[in-house]
Amino acid sequence: MLAVLRAWKPDCVLIECPEDAGPALPLAAWPAMAPPVALLLYDPADYREATHLPLAAFSPEWLALRYALFHQIPCRPMDLPFGARFRQDDAGSSAGESDPFALLAAQMGYTDSERWWDYYFEQGQGPEDMFDTLGNLMAALRPHDAYTKSQENRLREAWMRRVIRRSVADGFQRIAVVTGAFHVPALRAWKEEEPSDESLLRSMTIRPVQSTWVPWTYGQLALSSGYGAGMISPAWYDILYEHSDAAPEHWMVRCGTLLRHKGVEVPPSSVADAVEMARSLAVVRQMTRPGLDELEEAALAVLARGDAQWLLPIREELRTGDRMGKVAPEVPLTPLQADFEKQLKSARLSRARHTPGRIRQELDLRKPTNRNASILLHRLLLLDIPWGTLQSAGELAKGSFREQWRLEWKAGFTIRMPECGAWGLTIEEAAARYALREKEGPPDPGALARRLLMAVRAGLPGTAKALARRLQDDTAGHVGVWPLADSLSPLIQVARYGESYSEALPDLNPLLDHLVPRVLIGLPQASLSLGKEELSSFSGRVRQLLADLRQYGQSTWTLLFWQQVLPLIDSDQIAPFAHGFLSRFACEEGELDPSELAVIIRLQLNALRTPSRTAEWTAGLLSGSEQLLIRQSTLWETLAIWVEKLPEASFRQVLPILRKGFAVFSEQGRRHIAHWVKKKATEAQPEASLPLELTLTPTQTGLLLPALQRYLRRS
Repeated sequence: MLAVLRAWKPDCVLIECPEDAGPALPLAAWPAMAPPVALLLYDPADYREATHLPLAAFSPEWLALRYALFHQIPCRPMDLPFGARFRQDDAGSSAGESDPFALLAAQMGYTDSERWWDYYFEQGQGPEDMFDTLGNLMAALRPHDAYTKSQENRLREAWMRRVIRRSVADGFQRIAVVTGAFHVPALRAWKEEEPSDESLLRSMTIRPVQSTWVPWTYGQLALSSGYGAGMISPAWYDILYEHSDAAPEHWMVRCGTLLRHKGVEVPPSSVADAVEMARSLAVVRQMTRPGLDELEEAALAVLARGDAQWLLPIREELRTGDRMGKVAPEVPLTPLQADFEKQLKSARLSRARHTPGRIRQELDLRKPTNRNASILLHRLLLLDIPWGTLQSAGELAKGSFREQWRLEWKAGFTIRMPECGAWGLTIEEAAARYALREKEGPPDPGALARRLLMAVRAGLPGTAKALARRLQDDTAGHVGVWPLADSLSPLIQVARYGESYSEALPDLNPLLDHLVPRVLIGLPQASLSLGKEELSSFSGRVRQLLADLRQYGQSTWTLLFWQQVLPLIDSDQIAPFAHGFLSRFACEEGELDPSELAVIIRLQLNALRTPSRTAEWTAGLLSGSEQLLIRQSTLWETLAIWVEKLPEASFRQVLPILRKGFAVFSEQGRRHIAHWVKKKATEAQPEASLPLELTLTPTQTGLLLPALQRYLRRS
């Protein structure tokens, strides 16, 4: 494109974008503008009437616009004003245009129109021949395309011809028209069609439209939405634009780097071999250079050693990419930013927005203003703008109508706000769409359920229903017990107290009736095969699971919970830490008598068991709180006798494990235990009524008491 413009040296450039985008075009000259960006056109009276014109660094419209601005050449938008297009009764968005290239590519055996275009035009003929060939091709295809005769297309092409005529009338001699190939045959008749064009356009009504620039992403550029057509491989065309003939080498280097980051061994020599294979494939297929298909096939064969699992991440990274553009700070506020300012005033949070540092905000949800503030803060959380942190999320489970927030505005949120404009023109619309986005990786029911809860709190019942359907689909297959268990708490909160926020909520009871039995039935087996990470969160998850079941209000599930858990206490196959915790937990909940717990403790502290295993079991027993030690003096004495019996080497081995168990106690609890230990150390120790006669050596005494006092007091 740039080569053609430099050779042609136009005195006027016309680009295919809506006429009412003209005021925003000069802003593209600012150095801070970094594609991909999008021209946003919207009705200031109704933000729902809007469209985006996405542009990448290699987009012909962007290149022509920047060329004209740099050379101070008039650059005019030539397409039908958006203010007229969205008012036409039968006019659809240009995203609905048919793609004659896609049909032609399919007939010739190509997977998509981009592969066909790359082969026949990017690698084939020179620019002049290409323009003539495309014009003739479109002249043959247009009569068979339904969009050609649509009212929208007739208005658009009539307006384009009018702009060409006006530019000629203004005295321009060398006019460059940058438009889609589809319109070329119609624009060639710009002289002959003047009477019919003016007659068609005379009855048209144009409403006022505003325009600005917003950041865009390659992921969104790959979607066929908004004003511009979708692009399947923006990341590849970016490399092709930047490096031209050296694009295969740059692409393969990035592919090798990607695979190395994912743990695949890729020697530097393999990258060169893969490029050579791609070029050989291109020769076999009569191409002047490798295309994306050839590069992917070579990378899969050489770098990934034929492992097809790497094809998806390669395509995500090197076809689509994750680049996000930037706009200049001077760009006018987007509708999303304007809506945010409006919502701030409605929620009376404007002062909090401009207050530096952390502030606390208490909201009574029964008051409309506070209700609006809560909805706004939750919608911002859905948009990954954590201005507010909910300090008392658990109050919802108690049916409270009050929320405690900690607010702190950070500079990064100002940058994030216009980025969210790609998801919608209002905070409500953007939050709803962003919440429904697909995330990479395996299904995560817990994260999805938490998003559902946030959608309910954000006053988005429609989004909550869609997330509930997705959660039901994700959990229909094989999902582990712990991910399913993580989803129960948010779902139960919605089922029990969601009406505090909205009445039009999804009915989650059938989903819960399906998930809860799956979790409880799979709990014993999951408890027998705990990984290191799962073991660290085991006690918290089990406590939360029982609390969730009680909150759900069905005693049947609570009874089934204990039917599954209690047999684990009689098993030696479970991890020592988990066994110790379950023993303590069952006693706390009244499912295990203290005398039964004492028997279990004596069995677990048996001298025949290894010290490390016993220490792990003890750490599980102590996890949670210090009250068990404070209230059960027999337990303390039993532990003390076991420690006294340990050889010095074993004591040093288990000390870090015991220290970790005591570290979770509260400061007041540690102080209480330390005082009790000190008191016991100065008193005569009565003989313990235990089946074993144990004594404490002077060396062990010198090690034990100072160590306990030091660590329990945090000194």
